Amino acid sequence: MARDYIKVGLSNVGSYQVSGQPWLSGNIDASAGAKVQFPFVTGWVVVKNNHDQDALKVGFSALGIDAKNYMTVGPEEWLGPLEVKVTEMHFKGSDSVDVLAGLTNIPRGTINNPSNSPAGTNWSGSYVSNNWSPGI
Repeated sequence: MARDYIKVGLSNVGSYQVSGQPWLSGNIDASAGAKVQFPFVTGWVVVKNNHDQDALKVGFSALGIDAKNYMTVGPEEWLGPLEVKVTEMHFKGSDSVDVLAGLTNIPRGTINNPSNSPAGTNWSGSYVSNNWSPGI
């Protein structure tokens, strides 16, 4: 009898049900732009803009930030937790950013797959829809 073993992966529910491995980076200078790369696919992410005056642009690619496909975090504000599976995030506008993430055991290369992400190890952030709503 053949045995199939369930492996960690983007569509494996168990990969997201377990507690995430903590990952933290603080005091990131993103005033001219910064990219944070996670060692594994995230299960969730929290971002803190520590600057007392400048807003922070948060996106999933440099293209997303340049194409106005980003979220804005005000001065001294938090964003998240965002339950997203990404391997990198991009920031611009603040000289003091903290990022906390819960990592899965899913390797970065899982997303670096043309069928999942033609742009490489992350989604491009270039999608634009006039009909999308966050449902809040």
